[in-house]
This record gives sequence, structure tokens and C-alpha cells, in this order.
Amino acid sequence: MNAEKYTQKTLDAVKTAQSMAQENGNQYLTPEHLLYALIDADGGLIGTLLGRMGVDCNAVLSELDTAIDLCKAGKPLEARGYIMTVCRKYMHFFNEPTKEGLPSPWLAIIKEGLTMRGIPIGLPRRPIHPLPDSVRAELTAVMRDFGYYKLG
Repeated sequence: MNAEKYTQKTLDAVKTAQSMAQENGNQYLTPEHLLYALIDADGGLIGTLLGRMGVDCNAVLSELDTAIDLCKAGKPLEARGYIMTVCRKYMHFFNEPTKEGLPSPWLAIIKEGLTMRGIPIGLPRRPIHPLPDSVRAELTAVMRDFGYYKLG
């Protein structure tokens, strides 16, 4: 890792994540440690953005605590399985083609999700493909499940 390419806040988050891993007796730094440090950083961009999007950062930190505790107990595979269980039902949005056979429009999904939350951030850059109706319907259902869908 070339530290000259990162901001001071990013380097601080990596150091915090490394300290967290060591304090928990983990032999290596995991994505869970880094995500925890990024979300928990005072005045940090990631926690602020997630909060503005309506994400309950404390709930995310609690889920990460569970995964980190599993790592601490010497069960890294169970920790990864736990995180994947929490996230699995949404992964198809980002790594599978649409029902129409188009590549995953992950950027359009993120932007549409933010728009549904009342945070319009514009269209994806060219080439612009409309979000397929099947993907929009599924995204709407997910957003409603979490109480994030805003009409109009």
C-alpha cells in the first residue's frame, strides 16, 4: 500500500482498523474491521453519508461487532458467512444480469435507490440505459421493506 496516495482520514481509518484487529486478537485485518473504522470515525465521510441516506449506522456497527466477535473467537469463516447472510439477498443486484439479459446496472440501481429516498443525484453517465422495469420493481420492494421509499 502506497500511503502517499491516501488521505489522512483514510490512513487514520486503516490504523484504527489495524488496532481493532490486534486488540481483538485477530491475526489479520478484515473488511469488517475497516468498515467499522470508516463508519465509526468522528466526522468521517462514510458514516455521515450513510446517515444522510437513512442508514442506521449503530445497527450496522452492531452487525459488524457480531462478525468481529466471531473472528476473535477464531471463526473467520463463520464471520464471513454471517455478513454474507445479512447481505446475500441483495447481492444479485450487483453481480447478475437483469431478467432482460442486460449487464447489472449497479450504478443506476444506486442512483435510483437514492432518488427513491428523496436524494436525487442525477442520471448515470453515458451510455444511459433506463433501469429495467423488473429491476426497478424489485428495488422498490426492497426500499419499501426498509421504509426508505419516498413517492414523487
